[in-house]
Amino acid sequence: MLKVYERLTPKEMKYVSNGYESFFIAFDGYGLKLFDELAHAERSHSRQERAEYAGLAPTVLSGVETFRFDEGMKKILNDKCRWNFANTMYGYKTEIVDVHLKWRGIAYEMEELRIDLLKIFEFISDLGRGNVGMKDGRLVLIDFGDCSFDGNYD
Repeated sequence: MLKVYERLTPKEMKYVSNGYESFFIAFDGYGLKLFDELAHAERSHSRQERAEYAGLAPTVLSGVETFRFDEGMKKILNDKCRWNFANTMYGYKTEIVDVHLKWRGIAYEMEELRIDLLKIFEFISDLGRGNVGMKDGRLVLIDFGDCSFDGNYD
């Protein structure tokens, strides 16, 4: 049974960001990864747990849960993102790490991360700026959505 969060309030949020197929909301002490489909959230959660076990991802802090947003919260979130939140989203709590947005000086570390990830996953297509972070002085993957693992952006 999925736990349902009826209310998340704007004053609890630190920041909101989104990628091609998910949202990330930072709160005090954890981040929330959200998807519009339950199956997608479950696949992302599973991938992140596998990478976390190898030391290549932030810590997963919960199972997949259901989140519902009232109209006021949806408006705030939609104003901050490139695409619209649904009334009901699915996601999980995760550790927050510093997103790495610069390319300079990390070519060796990126290649090392790519090689380590390919030991766990058959394919990784979106390993780049904005999809990696720093945890304990090491680059880790932070994007576990389908596009990063099948290369399909349709």
